Amino acid sequence: MAIGTLKITSLIIRTIAKPIANAIKTQAKNHVRFRKACIGFAQWMHRTDYTLRMRLLGEQSAAKIRPLNDARAIENGATFLSESIIFGVAGGLLVYEGVRSSLQESQRRERIEDDISTLQDEIEQLKNNLRKQQIQIDEYHLPDGVNPSILKFPKEETSELEGSKDQSLAETIVTAAAEAQVKAAAAKELQPAKSS
Repeated sequence: MAIGTLKITSLIIRTIAKPIANAIKTQAKNHVRFRKACIGFAQWMHRTDYTLRMRLLGEQSAAKIRPLNDARAIENGATFLSESIIFGVAGGLLVYEGVRSSLQESQRRERIEDDISTLQDEIEQLKNNLRKQQIQIDEYHLPDGVNPSILKFPKEETSELEGSKDQSLAETIVTAAAEAQVKAAAAKELQPAKSS
């Protein structure tokens, strides 16, 4: 969609630039100073063009370059100025689009970096929460009168967890499961005592 907008904008500016170029041609024919500037510029372009052509052809001619007549010089100078304006507008649009797209890309990169930073902060917070829970689990003591010897864990479950990358997390899960079973057993033992 941005490319279509750019093309439409470019077409509008070129359409506006053409009447401006034609107005420059008219001013060059009517305005005395502007006409002199166009004639001087056109004569310089003519001499430079002639000299370059002779050098490309390999001829070193010392012959005098015949100048353009005033009408042709005004026409050539005004045409060059008007085409320069159109070219300048088109070039300006290209530069603007390049700068705009690079700004959008840098903004997109900044958003991605912000997202990554936020995710890293969340990961650190989760790690801290796990450490706090591990500390609470390590400080937990079984209540008096509870016999944990009745709890037995299958070897398969513990071996799978021990092989994981974060062994402390596996130990936390096993400990939490053991505590839950101990609490459930203690709660069952206390319920019949309350009812009698």
